[in-house]
Amino acid sequence: MQEIVGSVQKVGTLVAEIASASQEQSQGIAQGTTAVTQMDQVVQQNAALVEEASAATESMKEQSAALLRGNVTRRPPARAGTAPPRPRARAPRSLKRPGRRSCAPP
Repeated sequence: MQEIVGSVQKVGTLVAEIASASQEQSQGIAQGTTAVTQMDQVVQQNAALVEEASAATESMKEQSAALLRGNVTRRPPARAGTAPPRPRARAPRSLKRPGRRSCAPP
């Protein structure tokens, strides 16, 4: 009879050890899941930043091409508290520029 009691106690000890190991394993898996979730969030943030950078690069490429062609149609937005730049007025060609001599006799 004592042999049976001893065997039952051994089985009870083994079951308790298995339960403890299972709990530790479950905690480890939960930590791994949390780490993977955090990494996924960072990857998504990085992907969004890459998309923004790509869009900005494409916009800059288009603006550069427009500048090279000389037909700029967009201006950067005015900063708060500043007036938008005024277009330059060109002087008529008939006006003489100071310091220049005309070819006609005086």
